[in-house]
Amino acid sequence: MTSKEFKEVTGARLIEVAEDYQGYEDGVYADVVVDGQKVRVDAKFDNGDIIDRLKAMGVEVEYPEDSEYMADMYDKYSDEIDAYFFDQALEDQRDDLLDEVEDAIEERKEEIVEEFADSLCWDDMELVIYSDWYSNVREHRQTGENEEMVIKKIGLSEYLWRDVLYDWGIEDWETADDKVKEQFKEEVLSPMIEEI
Repeated sequence: MTSKEFKEVTGARLIEVAEDYQGYEDGVYADVVVDGQKVRVDAKFDNGDIIDRLKAMGVEVEYPEDSEYMADMYDKYSDEIDAYFFDQALEDQRDDLLDEVEDAIEERKEEIVEEFADSLCWDDMELVIYSDWYSNVREHRQTGENEEMVIKKIGLSEYLWRDVLYDWGIEDWETADDKVKEQFKEEVLSPMIEEI
């Protein structure tokens, strides 16, 4: 799901799209992928919260002190209960989780720029970037298992970069001055990754 979709997702929809959705002693959690990054929405609640929610739903709770009875009631209404508490958790956690996604993507972009720079001028090779922000260098025009996830391919061969490097006064990328390389990364390579 995209960040935009995550901004509007409800607890019920979260349950539907979760890669992993489980209950545990203090509530439930759902792992979802947002812009290629896995995030966990954690909804905490206890029996008292379940009783309150059941009553708000108009369900009579006959034996609130009986843990077996309460477990049965929870099982019967878990979809509605979990969706409600996920709604509450999303109100509290959504902005922080979106910040985490953004930070993780920015970190990955920086790593991709480094990989890009390290692989520049490798003949017959290309840098491939996937929708989950992972990348790899492979032979030009090759395909892989997750080809449908490819969002960008960048040719690395020296002949593709010769004119740009020449404009920067770089005759050989491997032996170029480190300061010039850093500036080239910042002004040429990094913007190419940022625009993705």
